[in-house]
Amino acid sequence: MLDKPIFVLGSFVLACTAKVDRFPQPGESMAAQRVTIEPGGKGLNQAMMARRLGASVDGLLAVGDDLAARFALPALERADLPKTMLLPIGGESGSGIGFIDAEGETCLAIAPNANLALSAAHVRARTEAIEGAALVTAQYEIADAPIREAFALARRAGVPTLLNPSPFRAISREILGTTSILIVNETEARSLAATLGLSAEAAATPNGFAAELAPAIRARGPRCVVLTRGA
Repeated sequence: MLDKPIFVLGSFVLACTAKVDRFPQPGESMAAQRVTIEPGGKGLNQAMMARRLGASVDGLLAVGDDLAARFALPALERADLPKTMLLPIGGESGSGIGFIDAEGETCLAIAPNANLALSAAHVRARTEAIEGAALVTAQYEIADAPIREAFALARRAGVPTLLNPSPFRAISREILGTTSILIVNETEARSLAATLGLSAEAAATPNGFAAELAPAIRARGPRCVVLTRGA
């Protein structure tokens, strides 16, 4: 077990998810096996999983002042996460809609809302916690500025960082250069290959990923690159 906490940077999303046999086609209405509404977001999910595995967890989760925000505190309490992780910002909280098919593949759409208001200034206010962490994690349901600030603070303090760039957007040189561990799925790997000027084949197969894309990424900063299946 880690003797220092994992610091999770964002995000909170109230997720509405439908379990279906297959993804609907454009213009199609279909019956779902089940629909759930529950607190989520890649940041909250990372924090909950780390806590479930026995790690101490700290971090920042921005929420609005709407109905969705009322789900946040009970979710932290159930997961034994500190309520100090919540950062009330106002406006609408993050929300999302997703489908899960019979094969377990997912299709998601996220409105980050309050998560995008998380700023570098909010991060600097937690400098001591970041410098004292065992690991700092982030994902792309928040803006670049707080990630860049948190990873720079962590790098100066010798704290490893983990980035899951989902939903995918181009990764800045500064963020990639201060990322220790990069985790991407197959779709994100193809997008990343394109932004790095590599061929699609570099991410099309595990062999291509290992031989071409992963070394190109490591040359830009990350020590470890992980390819996952699905979303």
